[in-house]
Amino acid sequence: ARAWVTLLTTESYAKGVLALSRSLQEVETDFPLLVIVTPMLPQHVLQALREQGCEVRLVEPTEPPSGTGGPPNYACERFADCWIKLRMWEWEEEFEQLVYLDADMLVLRNMDELLSDDLDCAGVLKPTALLRNDTAGPLHSEEAGDASQDGGSAVQIIRAVQECFCPVRERRHLCPYEMLAANPHVSVCEEQAYFNAGLMVLQPSKRLAALMQEALSESDLSEFAFAEQDFLNRFFRGNWERLPWHYNAHKAIFACHRDSVWDFATVKNVHYTMAKPWDLKHPCNKGFEGLNSLWWAAYAEPATMCRVLFELHMKDKKRRQRLPKPLGVEESSALGQASDTVESSGVNLNDNVDRSL
Repeated sequence: ARAWVTLLTTESYAKGVLALSRSLQEVETDFPLLVIVTPMLPQHVLQALREQGCEVRLVEPTEPPSGTGGPPNYACERFADCWIKLRMWEWEEEFEQLVYLDADMLVLRNMDELLSDDLDCAGVLKPTALLRNDTAGPLHSEEAGDASQDGGSAVQIIRAVQECFCPVRERRHLCPYEMLAANPHVSVCEEQAYFNAGLMVLQPSKRLAALMQEALSESDLSEFAFAEQDFLNRFFRGNWERLPWHYNAHKAIFACHRDSVWDFATVKNVHYTMAKPWDLKHPCNKGFEGLNSLWWAAYAEPATMCRVLFELHMKDKKRRQRLPKPLGVEESSALGQASDTVESSGVNLNDNVDRSL
């Protein structure tokens, strides 16, 4: 079996799961949505999920092993619940492939290919690498046939979308979208590649789940500010397959790369990171009114979602047409050569600038 999976641990995110489920139904997915829930949720929430057609799976809250360092120091308190995601890898006997979706996502176009297309890439696990916190990570990209070398063993890797670091000042220089916007031919260094765990394509494996717990028990949990996302990035470092951004189009890409990357015509799945659309009073929702209107369409009247998306696309298209036209490759090259020539002649370009502007 194959399925979408999401996680719900607090009633405040119930609206998010309902909107996610309705959006999946609206794009006519062929796969069910399985919702992992914890005992703290009230019965009326569970009933609403079942009436929506979701498969509800009750699990006990999961805490990682104590580890070797200090206690967890999460960037946000709610991240403590995210370790439950690791339970998905235990479901080997029930599912051959899963796609995890965060509860604050909204599917705009059918993306069943994430489930129907098999994961066919294998990595090699090297357990000692995680302890060293080295470049390679515990999984090292080699052929599965080399798995026996250095005590490694073949495992299935995952697929995910690369993170946008622009909102984090000290990590902004690592943002792949900034580099790709400046030069589409630049390849992002795998050593720095970091994925957003809001969407992951995976194959369950009890063996891999056990290896994760072993790695956690030998890790310093205080280093994982983003909980399971930081851990999984170290665990799968260099051994995950990059998906196009439109499968996890989070708000950071919209805010920071709207002109160079974002395109409503290609977005398949919006990720409402930061302020949530069901909390419109949150000050950080300013500037995201259009994206929020999409979410509310899916939540209240799913049949109108397509129309709202089209309106946003046309509005954004008109906005783009008003932007200054970027220099073409030949124009940019010629301008650069001219600048080099003038600079070598000792002339100060600022001397001839019209300062009346």
